[in-house]
Amino acid sequence: MSKEQTEMYAIHLRLEEIGRKLRTGDVVPPEKDRSPSPPPTYGPDGKRSNTRDVRYKKKLEDERHRLVDRAMKLDPNWRPPSDYKKPTKIQDKVWIPAREFPEINFIGLLIGPRGNTLKKLETETGAKVSIRGKGSVKEGRSRADGGLAPGEEEELHCLITADSEDKVVKAVKMIEKTIETAASVPEGQNELKRLQLRELAALNGTLRDDENQVCQNCGGLGHRKYDCPETRNVTINLICRICNNAGHIARDCMHKDDPQFQQQAREREKELDTEYTKFMSELSGPGGGGGGPGGAAKSSLPWANQGAAALPWKSSGPAPGSMPPPPGFGSDTPPPGMSMSGPAMAPPPGMVGYWPGGNPGFAPPPGMGAPGGYAPGWGAPPPPPPSFQVGFSVWGSWRSRV
Repeated sequence: MSKEQTEMYAIHLRLEEIGRKLRTGDVVPPEKDRSPSPPPTYGPDGKRSNTRDVRYKKKLEDERHRLVDRAMKLDPNWRPPSDYKKPTKIQDKVWIPAREFPEINFIGLLIGPRGNTLKKLETETGAKVSIRGKGSVKEGRSRADGGLAPGEEEELHCLITADSEDKVVKAVKMIEKTIETAASVPEGQNELKRLQLRELAALNGTLRDDENQVCQNCGGLGHRKYDCPETRNVTINLICRICNNAGHIARDCMHKDDPQFQQQAREREKELDTEYTKFMSELSGPGGGGGGPGGAAKSSLPWANQGAAALPWKSSGPAPGSMPPPPGFGSDTPPPGMSMSGPAMAPPPGMVGYWPGGNPGFAPPPGMGAPGGYAPGWGAPPPPPPSFQVGFSVWGSWRSRV
């Protein structure tokens, strides 16, 4: 017999034994082969859900499912027993050591930012992963009927459900690897934690790409200047005009005597001068007085290019949309019947030349012929009262004493 035939024969015998135990109800092994009983769990109806019979019956059914899958892989033409019912879903549990490591957020590592890590795991494995047990539901959140969520009375665990054993095994391995890494590696060195924080920053729009960031101190990638492990470099900001590299000046350049590098430096300088001239000419505009700063500023003023005709008070004609002036207004010609070229109006009698240096032909009133003169009777002011004269004399005598 070949190796496959031997394995198929052993599977056939074991399936017959399991089928017989399930049919007769003899699922509990002898006392010496029993494992320690786990803590009791109760369902929503108050009945115990993990009795000895339930646990061993489920264990036999799971074993039969695995044997049937293995036999069908070895021989595709093989048919399972008649009383066998293929389960629609295969389940498995991975326990999370939340009590042993209370400082580690296993749920956050498994779920990831906005559930993306868990969705990625389900996509890669093809299995459905749910986190159940104590601590899986936030405080204050419960079912509408007030009952416990499925598996909430158990310890914290991951429930993996799939339609094949391979998918379940693959999901179990990935979850166990995540838990083992979180428990053995410090949080600052956990690669999964770092990637999740980076993804969360990208989702929130606060990501700073430090991986492609060039350090301003050493010129390396992956860190910033304040996180640079090297000593402070004061020449990193110096750019050589010959080789166009950083860290030294042209006098210390190793290529300062190389004609090829010198020609490239001259071409760069010429290109910069050309770009500067072009930029200044664009600022000055057409006919703006050249590319100098004065010409650019002069042409940029909105009132500099306007002539005298643009000023409203120097306009010779009426403004657009305005009413025309009445006849004789708005021009130098007088209205009809009024001539500006006739003889001037004569002044009143005695008012000719009233003001000193005034219009010629004007004479002062009688008695006011000379500047400062007074007419008879109202030329000089009246004398002050007697009391004022006494006070004035006293004041004058006092001033003379002083």
